[in-house]
Order: sequence, then C-alpha cells, then structure tokens
Amino acid sequence: MEKWVYQIELTTKNEELLNLKDEWLNLINNQLGASLESHPDVFIEEHAPGNKNNHKTVIIIKKDNIIHCIVPCIITKSTFQLRLGLFKFLKFRQSQIMLVGSNFLFHQHSRQASCIEAVFNYIKDERLADLFAVEVVSGESELGLFLKESENHTISHAAENNIARKLILPADHDTYLSSMKRKVRYNIKRTVKQFVEVFNNEITLKEYTQTEDVETLLNHVDVLFSKSWQGNTLGYHKRNSLKAIEHKKNIAKNGWLRCFILECNNKPIAFVIGSQFNGTFEYEETGYDPEYSSHSPGSVMTYMLIEQLFKQNKPTNINFGYGENVYKKVFGNHSYPAFNIVACHKSSKFNYLLKAQEQLNNLYSLISRLLKKYKIDSYIRKRLKKK
Repeated sequence: MEKWVYQIELTTKNEELLNLKDEWLNLINNQLGASLESHPDVFIEEHAPGNKNNHKTVIIIKKDNIIHCIVPCIITKSTFQLRLGLFKFLKFRQSQIMLVGSNFLFHQHSRQASCIEAVFNYIKDERLADLFAVEVVSGESELGLFLKESENHTISHAAENNIARKLILPADHDTYLSSMKRKVRYNIKRTVKQFVEVFNNEITLKEYTQTEDVETLLNHVDVLFSKSWQGNTLGYHKRNSLKAIEHKKNIAKNGWLRCFILECNNKPIAFVIGSQFNGTFEYEETGYDPEYSSHSPGSVMTYMLIEQLFKQNKPTNINFGYGENVYKKVFGNHSYPAFNIVACHKSSKFNYLLKAQEQLNNLYSLISRLLKKYKIDSYIRKRLKKK
C-alpha cells in the first residue's frame, strides 16, 4: 500500500479553532462513539486560557488540504509519580499530552492507522511532551491497537479490570428486564421494593437538565460527595465551584446535561452526574450518602434512572465507563476491552519509569488477587466506604 504523506499543523488559538469548527463537527458526526468532551464548543469553553501549566492544543492531519484527522488534547506540565494502588511515591517533573476524549477524530475515508502513526512521529520529532496519556481507550480501536502493539513505545496501564461496560437499550424497559437472568431480575426488583417500603414510598428521582438547575444540582452533589466513600478515600474537592457551575451550564445550554438526584423524604441521598450526546448517555460519576448504604441506594438509583431513560428522550446506549464494578455487570449487557494508558517513545527518559510503573501495576494485581482469595477484599472495601 502506498505510504501517504501528510501535512501536520498544530494550533492553540481560539480564533483558529473556531475557524476549524465546521470540519471538526463533521468528523464528530461521522464517528461512532465520539465523546462530548471532544466537541469543539465544550473543548474551547472548558479549556479557556488561564492556567499556565495547561495548554489546549489541536493537532491537525491533512492530505492535499483535506483534513483526515483532528486530535484535541491538553499539554500539561506537572509531576509523574510512581504508584501502588492509592499509594504514591517519588516525583518526577514531566510534560504530558492528555488526549481529550477516547479516540482521535477521523475523516470517514482516512487511513486511521497511518494517521495515528503520523501523530506519534510528530509528537516525538517536535518534542511536544514526555508522555502521552488517554483516560479510556478501547482495546478494539485503531488507537488502542497501536498503543498496545507498537514496538517503538512503552506503555503502562492497570494489570486487571481493563474493561468498559455499557447497556445497549432494547425496544422497551420490559424487554430489558426480561433479558436479565431470572435471579438477577428478582434480586433487583426486591431491593427496589424493600427500599420503597422502608421509606414509606417517599422517594423521588429528580432529573436536572436546565441551566437554572445547575447550581442547585452541584450544591447537592458537593454535600453528598463530601460524605461519600470516594470523597473520603480519594480526597474531597469542591464540586460547586464557579468553574464547575459554568462548565455544567455550558453543557446544559446545548441540551446535553442529564443528571439525577435521588431523594428520600425530600433529602438528597445519591447522585449521578451524566450527559447525553449523539445517542449515548454517559454515566460520568455517581455517589451516595453512606448512612443509607445498607439499603443499596446506588443500585436503586441506577434501576430508577434506567427506567426513566426508557420513558423519556431514550438514548441508544448507556456508557458505564471504564473499570469493573458489580452494578455495571448487573445493569450492563455489553463489554469491551478498555485501558487507561500512559505511553512514551522508547527513546524517552521516561521509558524505564513506565516499565517500573508496569511492574508496580502487576504487583498491585497480585496483592488484589490474594486479598480476594482469602476474602479480605470485601472487608477492606466496607471499611473504606464507612470512613
């Protein structure tokens, strides 16, 4: 096959990005699974100038003045830390290209593999950054295959749970329930029924979609997150900051915001932060008040949320995202290999650090398997959730 020669451009200026918008949108509309965060309106608004260590950048691949690929990303200057699970140690100054979204945006007639190779050669030749990172990449995509199979790059990712789950919605809610195993369906319905009975039917699932809803939504999320096991384990950060409010308002004004709060007796006890774009409902984040953990509020909320999505503005699928979790197994019906990847060229000074991180990932996986074998893992999770 003839090797294509590309022209590669890099732009960081808002005026140039706005001039690119029509062609950018055309690529998104023609690419199955393109994420909301890679939409030009979201990308430009979310990554406004102001942080000297974060620079929004778009790499453009052209052939004969036709755009074949657009790569929205953020170039950051920060520290790389070796880690074993939640424990971090040793710091190294680094620059990193973080892909915005889960894939490059391709023209429908482009040669994806050659575009990807051209981008990584450009990153290396121009010394744009030490590392390349993507939060979630499908192992079945051309980008995922390139990173996993490249002989010129070292990669690091978790040693297990490299999976993403989704729910592809059938015709109606009854069909969905009937597709579950009988015991699973029975247990879910029983959990919901018991929840309703305990709280005397005083439960409400509130949906938030409008700009005027955002501040109230994030105020509830901030309180719940501060109580949740995620907030206690991973560290609390303010969820209703002015920046967060403006970001969600930007999502809402375009009709993409779709978030939910579960209330019992008018008290918020659980939340799901989500958005709906191009037929996909993104299950971005969830949390609940641990005071109610014995009543399985997360499962109840997910059941009610899915029922609501079938009733109104039904998406094609619900993306539960990267990583394994019991509720994803229970409510999802499709899975695929996915990875959180950090990569560098083998000539990089970070080559051996990524290899060391990969060994730490394998060690963490071994420890996790031993904890599961001796049934200690569930005890640790319960302790973390009650902290």
